[in-house]
Amino acid sequence: MKGRELTMTVLLYMKIAEKIEDYILDNNIPAGTKLPSERKLAKEYYVSRNVIREALHVLEKREVIELISSKGAFVTHNGSGKQKVMLKLLFLNNSRSFLDCIEIRETLEKMIVEKVIEYLDDEKLTKLEEIYAKMDQYTKERKTEQFLKYDAFFHKQIASFIPNRTYYLLLDALFNIAPQDFFSFNKILADPFEYSHHDHRILIDALRSRNQQSAIDAVSKMMDNVRQKLMVLLEIPPADNNT
Repeated sequence: MKGRELTMTVLLYMKIAEKIEDYILDNNIPAGTKLPSERKLAKEYYVSRNVIREALHVLEKREVIELISSKGAFVTHNGSGKQKVMLKLLFLNNSRSFLDCIEIRETLEKMIVEKVIEYLDDEKLTKLEEIYAKMDQYTKERKTEQFLKYDAFFHKQIASFIPNRTYYLLLDALFNIAPQDFFSFNKILADPFEYSHHDHRILIDALRSRNQQSAIDAVSKMMDNVRQKLMVLLEIPPADNNT
């Protein structure tokens, strides 16, 4: 398979995975519910069974579902918890690793918002507004899990506007290896909607006006908020700028 074909295949099953997860979250599908068969899902989403199979593997890694041999795919939300346990052990043993991940994400997202401006048009901005509208809905309904789902979708959507798909793939990887576990603790630290929702509005406005610096500043503010909450969670003392 050629490189471009491989990239398009990866993007397709990732997109299908997002759609299936959206359906589970939007409809509050309870844990233990069995999903339709691969054949039925393939027919519903107009893709091959191979694409569905890969999409389900993605959701299993995210602990949204559990795949049981000869039985099918079942909604778990928390899954077996193995990945979360591994992440928690990693962060307890090396609390800086999570901050390092956020630093990389901030650097990448600044590059993305700077680069994406030249590719934006009214149709793309409308897509961002639609995602923001869903975030606004979940903010008003105080649905943290759904809000955070669309938060991730918002940022990855921006990256998808850039023809170089490496930006999207890198950002998606960062979301999958760290932030979801951290965000699950947001509700014990502060209102998870306190800053984030407003910052997304600022970012959209900056992109619409083609203001690169304002867009970069909006990303910095978002990441600073995440970083500060994480430092509180892991009891990491702030850096001493006098040393």
